[in-house]
Amino acid sequence: MYRELRAQERREDASGGTPKGAPRQADLLRDMQRAWITFRDRTCDYERAQWGGGTGGGPAYTNCLMVQTAKQTIYLEQAMGYN
Repeated sequence: MYRELRAQERREDASGGTPKGAPRQADLLRDMQRAWITFRDRTCDYERAQWGGGTGGGPAYTNCLMVQTAKQTIYLEQAMGYN
């Protein structure tokens, strides 16, 4: 998705479609994803901590990563108009 946005921006820049100084959508997407990764990791750390160091912590963490990633994938697909 990131590469597709970059390619679209290059086409718009070449045709004058994006005003100079306008926020670059791909840069905003990258920053959003970086912030989301931090959110995901802290959320899943919390899920693991609920097990108090027990053996369920690892599977809980892995499950959390899968669930959070699936939710973000759905969000991005809808936001980008892939659905």
